[in-house]
Amino acid sequence: MKILITLMVGLLTFSASAKKIKGYIVDNGDTTQVVLYVKFALGEPSIVRNYDFFKYSITEEEDNIKLYPREGVEVLFKHKGKECLFRSLEEYKPVGSPSIGFVSTEYRGKSVSVVSAVRINQSIGQHDPATGFWNPGGISKSTWSTLYSSSKGYLEFGILNFRKAAKAYFSDCPELVDKIAKKEVNSSTLDEIVDFYDQFCVKE
Repeated sequence: MKILITLMVGLLTFSASAKKIKGYIVDNGDTTQVVLYVKFALGEPSIVRNYDFFKYSITEEEDNIKLYPREGVEVLFKHKGKECLFRSLEEYKPVGSPSIGFVSTEYRGKSVSVVSAVRINQSIGQHDPATGFWNPGGISKSTWSTLYSSSKGYLEFGILNFRKAAKAYFSDCPELVDKIAKKEVNSSTLDEIVDFYDQFCVKE
């Protein structure tokens, strides 16, 4: 039992760890090399845990500085040979007044990108007549893979309405709408959708 508890604590510690990684901060075109303190979960950079800010320093000996998301700011680094790009983008399904957070860009096209965004979920407080108690609502965060464009915003879809939402999102590209309608592309082929849109629908 003690061994199991130790392993669980170790796993949680590993999952919630932060690593020092050499990377870059891009601020409206100006690039600065820094030491980033990236938060991880289950061995991968955590979208949720890095959503609010990144800690960084110019050298490992200096004090940490908090970098908050703001327009034009990106964070770049490599992990296991993969280029990781976190951009400051508007919230996905914002709660209350609009704000921005760091969003992981998984595949970047000319005008549309595949992103893993933090989805803000808000539950409303309810009264439980059985107990007489008031169950408070709250805000939780989850991740969602979708498409993002600075002109279109996020493609918002659920489990059953991807085709309907995607056809409306790409209404400016009849060729892509036709592919979506014929089920030639779907929510599992977002990279392919981006490539097709770039090739046939983006005016140079």
